[in-house]
Amino acid sequence: MDIPVIDLTPYVDGVSGEFCLDGVLNPELEKTGVLLVKDPRCSAEDDDRFISMMEKYFEMPDEFKRLQARPHLHYQ
Repeated sequence: MDIPVIDLTPYVDGVSGEFCLDGVLNPELEKTGVLLVKDPRCSAEDDDRFISMMEKYFEMPDEFKRLQARPHLHYQ
């Protein structure tokens, strides 16, 4: 499966003048259920910090992660 890449550059630099991504994101999500988002504001260091943070979180015990669950918000 090819994962669609959504480049946010035109939406954050004001070139397009359009800030609503619904017309772009929804069709791709309906087709594949997944997106790869490219954001020019994020550096490689930002990516590394985010991945490190996520790895640390998922290394935590299940009991800790259950405390983070929000069933009243559909687990979002």
